[in-house]
Amino acid sequence: MTLSQTDLARKKPLWLVLSDLFLDIEIEDSDLSSIVQIMKKSGFDLVEIGKILMDDVFPICIGNMYSVAGVWTGFNENELFEAIIKSKPPNLLQRYINKVRFRMIKDKWQTIVEKFNSEQT
Repeated sequence: MTLSQTDLARKKPLWLVLSDLFLDIEIEDSDLSSIVQIMKKSGFDLVEIGKILMDDVFPICIGNMYSVAGVWTGFNENELFEAIIKSKPPNLLQRYINKVRFRMIKDKWQTIVEKFNSEQT
């Protein structure tokens, strides 16, 4: 993935906050507000953020949902960024598989979307 410094600056906070969806924790109301604020501050619309979630973050972080001893406290920021930047865009088969596996975070994502849509900027 090749990104300009501007794109990196806009996406990195999103990558980090969206990676929280893959932790084996409940999202508290205070966390939810912080996530939505970061999403709105990024300047991306909800469709673009959904694409960033599915194309950038999901392929790197979904494995944590299958791990008994996965990350609970948060992903290492530098390792997460490096893995996303080095990753290749998902192909058609990977996109299909990711859509099937999306059910693992669907409820968390839906809660975030509802909060995003209900808050005025």
